Amino acid sequence: MDNASIPVSKRVLIVDDDPDVHTFLAVALRDLDCHIESASDGLEALPKIEAQDWDVVVTDVMMPRMNGMELLEKVRRLRPQLPVVVMTVDSTADKIVTAIRDHAFAWLQKPFTRESVADLVKVAVAD
Repeated sequence: MDNASIPVSKRVLIVDDDPDVHTFLAVALRDLDCHIESASDGLEALPKIEAQDWDVVVTDVMMPRMNGMELLEKVRRLRPQLPVVVMTVDSTADKIVTAIRDHAFAWLQKPFTRESVADLVKVAVAD
């Protein structure tokens, strides 16, 4: 079989300090044929983003060491075309405006459904 005919999985990096969120997102995305990796905060995610190509990053805002907004800012400098989905329980207008201004692909307010996150990631990784 020719390697060119084998579909390539989309690469998704989940960044959140809550292991339950990682499990929830992995279940939500399992039907999308995605390769999923995890990081517990921005400091752990940053070397992965620098070293590998990703189709989308899904990050929480409130995390220790480096939060999601700081990570978003660094991703914009390193890989300006990489879609970043920001998720948080805090949906204040200031946070939303900041995320949009800093070029987040989308904003997800927790709690969200499996379908909503799967649909959003599907759009983000579309060619």
